[in-house]
Amino acid sequence: MGVVIPVKLNLLIKQGADYALSIKVLQGEPIKVSADVQPGAPAIPIQPLRSPLVAGTNIDFDGIDYELSEDVGLGAIALPVVAIPLPLERNAKGQVVADLAGCTARSQIRKQSGELIAIFTPAIDPDGFILLSLTNIQTSALPANLVAGASINESELQLREPQPCDYLWDVELIYPDSRIECPLEGAVLVAREVTV
Repeated sequence: MGVVIPVKLNLLIKQGADYALSIKVLQGEPIKVSADVQPGAPAIPIQPLRSPLVAGTNIDFDGIDYELSEDVGLGAIALPVVAIPLPLERNAKGQVVADLAGCTARSQIRKQSGELIAIFTPAIDPDGFILLSLTNIQTSALPANLVAGASINESELQLREPQPCDYLWDVELIYPDSRIECPLEGAVLVAREVTV
């Protein structure tokens, strides 16, 4: 069995909104994470397209799967996509989805002082995904630590090194033989709720 390599993933959570994250664990490789991103249709620049594509087509771009948000005609130089998933996977040969049968997961958000401020509700599905969620009631109770009016995009979020105001989080897998692995950890920013 391969060893899960820890991956850093910083989270941005909006107060008062439901939050969900799905994680796929690969043996011998870092996990692959896909997370919802802000609404919009970002475009991927390409060489002129040689044949048309229809909306909903899944495409592979630099090892990442995307779904086209609209039809794209011959000669197009950009591909509009529904959402850019957050890729945290390295190319590797022979990667295999980890067998999580009998595993449990736990995940918490804490202040850097160690004080617990939230517990994710985890579930493991039959396809090997760990599903983590917070209800809108839980996110409403999180103290905001992102400066009011500040904005941060996904690239800035993932490049950010933990600041003293940031919270910390991780997810632990507990295997049937009592072995514990921590495949994912990072900082957490909480954006203030405006509409209450």
